[in-house]
Amino acid sequence: MSNYRWITFPIPSDRRYLLADSDFDILTFPEIHYRDELLDAKFKEHGLRANLEFDTHYDESTICIVRPLTWKYAYVTAPLYEQKEDGKYVKISDSFTGKTTDPTLYDWVKSEIEICHQEVKEEQKERFLNLFNINSLDGGKTSWMHITPYRYTDDISFKEKYIPEGFIKVCEKYNIYNYDLKDIFFIKKMDAHGKAVDIIVPNEFKGLVIGKKGQNIKCIAHLINAKRVNVI
Repeated sequence: MSNYRWITFPIPSDRRYLLADSDFDILTFPEIHYRDELLDAKFKEHGLRANLEFDTHYDESTICIVRPLTWKYAYVTAPLYEQKEDGKYVKISDSFTGKTTDPTLYDWVKSEIEICHQEVKEEQKERFLNLFNINSLDGGKTSWMHITPYRYTDDISFKEKYIPEGFIKVCEKYNIYNYDLKDIFFIKKMDAHGKAVDIIVPNEFKGLVIGKKGQNIKCIAHLINAKRVNVI
């Protein structure tokens, strides 16, 4: 805390500000460049809030500042200076103890943001696996689900940015009832060791899974090291 010093302005004389390294810097907080209702809820659990600063669209161009719900304070003892009309400073006390925003708050907020990210990621991975298994017709080799690029529209949709590793996107199509949703068909990454693999595909996906002249299913067979993939 030795780089801090208190100053007092002549008008009004009772107002004191924290001066760090001779720069009038107020305490800043981390930025995030998106809006996400999952993270918003998690932030609240961790004592944070994301304040919208700039928004061009509900996507990655959004800028939010993450601040604590409850402020932490610290008492700083440092020399006290008075700023004169000509802008010069005159020391009026060798030590002055004042209450200010805890300078460690920024690091705490940044750390909590990372924790929130990881918790949401793990929770959404579990959610994805649950939906994958529920919708699978072949014991978990393949499956499909409603995917939304922005926010959940119902309890059976999944946010696209949280699709976990370990799955191959075979094909996708827009949902005919809701164009904010895409229906995406997945196959789990695996090594078929050169053997044939049978997958059960809903009728509405069969054409897309196979692809024109079978090119898509041949590509999938190559990716999972299968002799061939049989669509049932």
